Amino acid sequence: MRRESEQSGGLAISLSKVSFFTVLLGSLFVTYLVVAGLIAFFTVKIVGIPIGPRMTTKIVLTIILFIPLYLILAYILSLIVTRDLRKLEKGVERLPEAEAVPESRIREFSRLGEVIREQARKISSMLSDQRLLIYRIAHDLRTPTANIRNILTAIKDGVIKEEERTTYINKAIKETHRISEFLDLALTGLKKAAKEREPEVIDLGEVVSEVVQDWKIRVQEKGFELEFFPEEVKVQVPRSEVEEILSNLIENAILHSGGDRISVSVLKEGDKACLEVSDNGRGPKKERLIDSYRKGSIGLYIVKELAFRRGGDLEISSDQNGTKVAVSFPLV
Repeated sequence: MRRESEQSGGLAISLSKVSFFTVLLGSLFVTYLVVAGLIAFFTVKIVGIPIGPRMTTKIVLTIILFIPLYLILAYILSLIVTRDLRKLEKGVERLPEAEAVPESRIREFSRLGEVIREQARKISSMLSDQRLLIYRIAHDLRTPTANIRNILTAIKDGVIKEEERTTYINKAIKETHRISEFLDLALTGLKKAAKEREPEVIDLGEVVSEVVQDWKIRVQEKGFELEFFPEEVKVQVPRSEVEEILSNLIENAILHSGGDRISVSVLKEGDKACLEVSDNGRGPKKERLIDSYRKGSIGLYIVKELAFRRGGDLEISSDQNGTKVAVSFPLV
């Protein structure tokens, strides 16, 4: 009993793998052949041509012999039809890579491929937004919380003078607003927020100057000297993104440079505004930094993604005198 059920199960599996188009076309051809034979048979009967047993046998045998030929023809046609369908299937398995979905010479499949490719691009964009959002949450909440902790610690230890205390308290409050804004951005979704809010035109030198001031205490605690060379340039980039980019670059220099000086510059280069962060250490060379980015360096990933979204770029150069990371934006 068990063996019979296994055999029937195997038969069901083998039948389930038969192409739908093979069955469909084969059924149509066989139906056409049988109907054509019946029509011929009854036409002869109606006309009155006598048909003996031998002629009837010949007609039936002819129909039976042609059935395999029609089935083979149906199978060949089904291979032609399903070839592009199988290619589409393999392309869909590799989503969200839109380029993986091939073109088709069959109009209906070609249209289906276009729809799939368009959806793949949307999915890829959504995944990129989600990935960037997760990285920003994991990575960048550390900066404002560290700034608040450093300010409060400096006030507690008496490092900050009485006349400067109000200034640094206001900076700590500003960092709490930054955390709140960032969490709001995380809740509403990075892509949605970017669509709803037009980037503001800012003075890049002024915003960078504020960020440099916020980082001075932490940089000094790490044994670094922080230099700043500003220039007034206008760009259309949200202030929060500039703050995030510069904070990532300064933190990267602290962690990996091995030097004792960090320089921040804002300057014009042709039709672009450049934000440069350089150090005097013997940190990772350009190849290692690029390899680090490709393997998922969160800080550099965030910097490059934010720059690209605003039409900018990221360039890395390194030699025996140190490493320079430059982020460029179109001038307004």
